[in-house]
Amino acid sequence: MNRYGYLILGIIGGIALGFIFGRAYGIHTGMQIAEANRRASMGPKVEVIAAAQDIPAGTTLEPRLLGKMTVFSSTVRDQINPEDADHIFGKKIIFKLKKREPMTWQDIEGGDIRTNQQPARAVTQESAQSAVP
Repeated sequence: MNRYGYLILGIIGGIALGFIFGRAYGIHTGMQIAEANRRASMGPKVEVIAAAQDIPAGTTLEPRLLGKMTVFSSTVRDQINPEDADHIFGKKIIFKLKKREPMTWQDIEGGDIRTNQQPARAVTQESAQSAVP
């Protein structure tokens, strides 16, 4: 092969490698942008109270059973903030919670004591009929 052959081969190889690496970088950057957009749509992160272990229904809440967890604000509703933890100690839990599951005011007997909201109750046909005089 003459000296021009090596030159042409080097140029073609450089272009091919540039295309391959440029394409891989573009795909990686696109994935990073998509992940950033997904996270932005989930809202800011917030700290909430979560179960430190599995907690059966009817258990009286104690500090050893609970911990803090950081989650996206869009993933939980009516969550219990760490500042409100003192309000729930000594209360019973209505529904069982699994380890690392965020706790909501609806899980606590008596509902949200800050606003005096009671947990929602299902209305059956029998209970609705018995309420009618």
